[in-house]
This record gives sequence, C-alpha cells and structure tokens, in this order.
Amino acid sequence: MSAMLHRQTELSEQLLLLYELGYSDKYMNHFSGTFNFQSHLDLSGDLRMLNIIAVCLTSGRPGDVVAAVFDKCEGVCLVLARHGPVLPEDETTTHTFFSQVKAASSWMDLLPFLFSHSKANIEKQCLRLSQTTTDLFSDLQLEIATYLDKSESMEDEFPKSKAWRRFLYKDRPMTIKCILEDVLHICRDESSAFDAQTNKASYTEYARVYGAAYTLLHSRFLDKLTGISNHNISLKLRAEKLKRRLGKVCQYSRLDKLIKKMKRFPDIPFRWLRDDLKGTGEGVIENCRGPIEVIERIINVKLSPEQIDEITQAFPRLLDD
Repeated sequence: MSAMLHRQTELSEQLLLLYELGYSDKYMNHFSGTFNFQSHLDLSGDLRMLNIIAVCLTSGRPGDVVAAVFDKCEGVCLVLARHGPVLPEDETTTHTFFSQVKAASSWMDLLPFLFSHSKANIEKQCLRLSQTTTDLFSDLQLEIATYLDKSESMEDEFPKSKAWRRFLYKDRPMTIKCILEDVLHICRDESSAFDAQTNKASYTEYARVYGAAYTLLHSRFLDKLTGISNHNISLKLRAEKLKRRLGKVCQYSRLDKLIKKMKRFPDIPFRWLRDDLKGTGEGVIENCRGPIEVIERIINVKLSPEQIDEITQAFPRLLDD
C-alpha cells in the first residue's frame, strides 16, 4: 500500500506540473530556456471534447485541476478525476453542466454556468491576456504601422471572424490597420479588470473581449509574427506567448462541437474517480514542497540556481500558487 500511495503522489504532482506547463495548449510551439516542449497534436475528436469538458469543470482556484477520459470497455462512460477530494457538489455541478450543454444552441448560452463555476479561471485568462498584450503593445504598434498588407479582402486578413467583426463594428467602414489597432486596445484595456458577473452587461463585455481576441488570433498579421519569416526571435517568442493567451480566452467556443455531439448522444453517463474508497487502507496524499522538486525528481538531476532561474523565467506561473 505504501508503494501505491507513493505512485499516487507522483501522479498527482505530475498532473499539477503538466497543467502549470500548459501541456494541453496547442499553440505552445516552443520556449527558450531549460525546457523545449513541442506539441504537434491535432486536438480533434475525443481529445478535443475531453479537453474542453475538463476546462469547463475546472474552477481556476489554486490547485484545482480536472482530467477527463472516455472509458469504452463496456459502452461509453466519461470518467472524471481531480486533484483533491471529490465532493457532492462536484456531482451536482457536472449534472448542471451537461444539462445546460444539452439545452444550449451556442457556447454563448453557457456563459451563465461558466461565469458562475469558472469565474476565477476566466478572469485569470483575461488578466493574463491583458498583461501579455501590454508587454507587447509598443512593439505591435510599430509592426502594425509598417505592416505591408497583402490581403485581398477583410476575410483574407481576418478569416473566420466575419460575425465578430460585425458585432464589434456593425456596418462601419474599417481598414485592416484600424481593426488591428482596435482589437489590440480591447485585449489590453477591456480584459485587464474583467469581472465575470452573471448579467447581460457582463456577457456583452466578455463578448467584446472574445471577439477581439478571436479576430487577432486568426489574423494573417499574427501568423506573420509567429511564422518562420520573422527573424526577430525575441519578438516571435513573445508573439507566440500572446497567441497562447488569445487561445486560452477563445477556447470556450469549442463547446459548440460538444453541443452538437450531445444532440446526437445526449445520455452519455459519467462518474468521478474517488480517492476515499473505504477498506483500501490508503492514507492522506501529501505532495512535495514545490514544482522544482517535482522536476528534479522526474529528470533525476539536482538543478543549479541558474537552471532554476531559467525555468521560472520561462514559466513564471509555476510560482503563482
């Protein structure tokens, strides 16, 4: 039993570490520093749905991490796990989430649930978007001023964002550079102190932040900054960080695929894994003192102060909690 507890502790620590390193982030191409991480996963099908389910059921409170997987041994069952004890309200929250998904026509219909359950997560994502945009603001303004627009149309420069441009600008005539400047200001200013409240004004405010983030995320301008043609490595890495922050804000639109799937399969059962099974003799799981200790244990190397500094510079959120 002690061996089982030890392994459970390791798994719990590693889950937290992977979460902090952004393991499910499809925009995470590479970092400078001690770690080089590259993900070529196409988050489609089951994996995409599992990811967004886990995101929506994660509150954003310190240490709250949810994982999801399909058990297809006997039919299909969604299995959920979290870091920490599973409480009765987790069952209630999950039932509420899937009930609202089945009733929804669009992911925006789920904002009341998200603003209530995932308020901390959403506000943190908006704040980090604002901080990253602020850090890049002057450089991006210079890039916009000298941007050689080769797009043949607005749709060519801003693909898949026509509805959001209409929401932001109605029928006002806008140039590509004006839109880039505008969405940049929204991402910096309006997301900085966003307060997710369950009322219409807050939903509209979030829609503006989302629309700006989505438009910038899918723009040819940002593709150029993060592409191989950009030889300014420092700017490229910071632009990639911005792209990740934009992706985090925009990830909830993936709920549209889950909504469509649950129209076809509305009654997929779920269950939470519990660590309080009686009669197994397990004790309390205690994680080690911090993420650096987990890293050292995984790679079996004692890190130097310089290496620790590089890691915390590349992944400052490791020190957030």
